[in-house]
Amino acid sequence: MEKLELQRLTTLKNIFPEDSWSWAITALRRNPAIWKSLDSVDFSQKLIDDLGSDPVNWTPARISAAWLAKEEPEEVPFPVHSFDELSADVKGRVHRTDHDYGKEQEEPPGVIDSMLLALGLLAERDAGKGWKEIINQYTQRITSTSPLAVLFSLIPSNHRHWPIS
Repeated sequence: MEKLELQRLTTLKNIFPEDSWSWAITALRRNPAIWKSLDSVDFSQKLIDDLGSDPVNWTPARISAAWLAKEEPEEVPFPVHSFDELSADVKGRVHRTDHDYGKEQEEPPGVIDSMLLALGLLAERDAGKGWKEIINQYTQRITSTSPLAVLFSLIPSNHRHWPIS
């Protein structure tokens, strides 16, 4: 096992209750962008301060938002009801990131870009597109599922039963 992998596991086992290790750590490992973002011991402490030790709070959206907050002073509200709730600075970054990933990207998006791409998908929904169209267009451009995992944990739970159209 590589050193960083062991460090991540040890850090999370020190944060989460033992009875949650099997599902919480497994869930975080399934998202490569999120898993890689846990390399920083210093930042893990910030996540503990922000999210606590309940693994239910450690969603892809909340972890990604914490990383984004390191660069952007504006916080992303939880849950996000509308793209319009976001600051002009965050909206600008969303549009730039979406444009950059509209071109061919060799690397999958990292944790911050996953958040920004997820917010871009939310903007498309606010513009009147249906989820099926949004997801179909997204998967034609980007193969990473990290932004979709962020999107799912970003929006209010009553919007998770999305109409397909």
